[in-house]
Amino acid sequence: MLQIIKYNYLKPEQVTLGRNLVYAYHIPLMSVPLLSFFAALHIGKSGDRGIFRQWGWLVVPWAVILGVILTNDYHSLAYSFSPDSLETEHGLFYYISSGWQAVLSFATLAVSIARSRVVNIRKYAWIPLSLLLFGLLLFVLYDSNGGNALTFSKVYLDFQPVYAFVAIGYWLSCTAIGLLPLNSDYDTVFEHSRIKAQILNESGQVIYKSDNSVSFTKAQGEAAKTAPVMLNENTRLSVNAINGGNVYYTDDVTQINTLNENLMDAAELIAEENIITEEENRIKREKATLEAQNVLYDKMAFELTPTLKTIQGLVDKKDFATACVLGAYVKRRANLYILSNQKTEADVTELALAVNESLSYMKLLKIEGYCFCDAEITLDTSVLLSAYDFFESVIEENLKSFKNAMVVVNDDCLNIDLDGETYSYPFEKDGDKNA
Repeated sequence: MLQIIKYNYLKPEQVTLGRNLVYAYHIPLMSVPLLSFFAALHIGKSGDRGIFRQWGWLVVPWAVILGVILTNDYHSLAYSFSPDSLETEHGLFYYISSGWQAVLSFATLAVSIARSRVVNIRKYAWIPLSLLLFGLLLFVLYDSNGGNALTFSKVYLDFQPVYAFVAIGYWLSCTAIGLLPLNSDYDTVFEHSRIKAQILNESGQVIYKSDNSVSFTKAQGEAAKTAPVMLNENTRLSVNAINGGNVYYTDDVTQINTLNENLMDAAELIAEENIITEEENRIKREKATLEAQNVLYDKMAFELTPTLKTIQGLVDKKDFATACVLGAYVKRRANLYILSNQKTEADVTELALAVNESLSYMKLLKIEGYCFCDAEITLDTSVLLSAYDFFESVIEENLKSFKNAMVVVNDDCLNIDLDGETYSYPFEKDGDKNA
């Protein structure tokens, strides 16, 4: 903050204020090592035990050195300034201040290691030591550069922010390697914590117990080692093994039970709605199918109305044989029509079957008929319908004038021979349509 004020807010003519800000730099620079040393002296001590009183005398040299620096304008023992500028030369007390910082910083690390209870902590001591050495190296380079900021390639290093980085990094590294304990009075913290737990040794004796812990029987504790145990409807007992014993803790599962009940109610409601929806969809599908069938049957009946009227007339005249021949056509024509609404293509044998059934009913009229099919192709169902209609029109037109009928279905056409009189219906295929 002091550096920001000096370089960003001071005017060039405010030389005296600028020098005082330089002196003020030493307040944090000297205070941080002293406070760090006092903090290191507390490592390993309980909260109600202070440090030896003689260490408090360190405040005296700190105050003397700082006082000399802050009053430098009267004696120039720390800095010598060029007239009307901030160009400086370092004096005796500048180096005394720097030595103070270095000695206390390394003393802090030594005391921290000596008072630490962590086994083999010295093998990791190089981490905070490397930060202190980095800070010392930076100071030497900074001083040899006349107190100006250091520039490495495109990296600009000013001493004050890097010093703050070293101080903070030192304590963070001590915390990371376990050199600095993070808390004390763990038993009190555990007792007053919000968790509901007990710590038992291997014999089942309670060692620590939180104020909110829930009591349980020995049998329940043994069962919880295998799987969590419900002490009541909303309290679940669980256990985790630790070195020398077990931690038993309880969870309040009231909200989970309420949520499960709500989920079950919602699941039942959704299941009922799904059943209703499925039934509605089934009814809609059946209705749509019936409507499609009705449209199909209405259209089919409309197309076959003339033939049906003819059949009725033949029945009235007692000409049942001819009526049966036309009835076979109506039946097979309806089958082919339904097939055409189900698929766009079908095997040509469907046409042969329809023709063959019509020929079989002609025997009632003393007409011998035969149908041969040597084709293995598929055709549009519309082509099959047209071919069968052509066959029926030829038969009805010549029904009274022939006694023998020969029908051949091949890959190209439908050939009809009535007592030597031939009729042919060529099949229109995909290639013919495109042409």
